[in-house]
Amino acid sequence: MRVFMSAFDKFSLAIPIASVSSIMICNEALKQPNESIIKDSEGNNTYISLPHLFNLPQILIHHGVILKSGNDDDDDTNGDIIKNRDILLTTQIICEIDIPQDKIYPFPKTMKNMDYLMFFSGLIFNSNIQNVNPVSDPETERLTLLLDTKLLVKKITKETI
Repeated sequence: MRVFMSAFDKFSLAIPIASVSSIMICNEALKQPNESIIKDSEGNNTYISLPHLFNLPQILIHHGVILKSGNDDDDDTNGDIIKNRDILLTTQIICEIDIPQDKIYPFPKTMKNMDYLMFFSGLIFNSNIQNVNPVSDPETERLTLLLDTKLLVKKITKETI
């Protein structure tokens, strides 16, 4: 599975490329949001701050991951203005890599009930991809969580309606 890797303090985040429309650099206004979910009335966008969602609001946001919508073939942008999109705000995206399907392990069912862990579809014990995370100690094995973007957006949409 092809993913974008984003580093947090204690774990890495894998965002499936199949669910990504494009990546953007965040402007100053989005780098330190005060909330987990920001509804933008001007462009009708929903910004989801992953650091806030994971209860890590002190982490600086670098990138916005614009998720695919049901009608990505339609041009819903006006020049550089993004409209009607779900955008994940995350730390710096470090790289794009391919993770073999047999290296992705499902979450135990008992863990699915724990706060934000329900937004992930798998774990990767990534001793073989440690070098993609510059904030990690190369001697320690880091855990990578595979984000389930569809479930995340579905849950966020349900809570904000």
